[in-house]
Amino acid sequence: MGCIPTNEFLMWSNCGNNCKFCWQKKRADQRTILNESEKIASIDACMSMLSNLRDSDVLIVGGEVYAPQEPSVNAELSKLFALIANKIKLGEIRYFYVNTNLAYNDMVNIDSLMTAFIGIESSIKFTTSYDVYGRFASIEEEDAFIERSHNLTVKYPMLKKYVT
Repeated sequence: MGCIPTNEFLMWSNCGNNCKFCWQKKRADQRTILNESEKIASIDACMSMLSNLRDSDVLIVGGEVYAPQEPSVNAELSKLFALIANKIKLGEIRYFYVNTNLAYNDMVNIDSLMTAFIGIESSIKFTTSYDVYGRFASIEEEDAFIERSHNLTVKYPMLKKYVT
């Protein structure tokens, strides 16, 4: 296949984690803070672009996409994950890069993602950051991050996580 491009989709900037190092926070562009219907439109636009994508890796990021959203947005994200998983099964996409801060307790979208990827978990490149500068406001938040990361490993032993 040679050199494989990575197509990055920045879905939205809505994130409540407030990390000091976040370039989106520093930019503070209110036009990138989306409401429920705009998030669905963003997901739909992404799916439309992915429909014709071949010989690529895919990265979905931005505004903590994997944190719990409104139920309608969660449902649309589930469709997005299923589309990506299907394209991987067809050999049209090689890897799906998931970049998340794990700063949330409700794993509804991670569970949806993992359901779509049953049997092809090795195609997920799951990345998070244990960046103690600016990520955690307290030792309790840091401990919660470690616990969520551990629980993810226990619940999904086939998932390989990359922590930087």
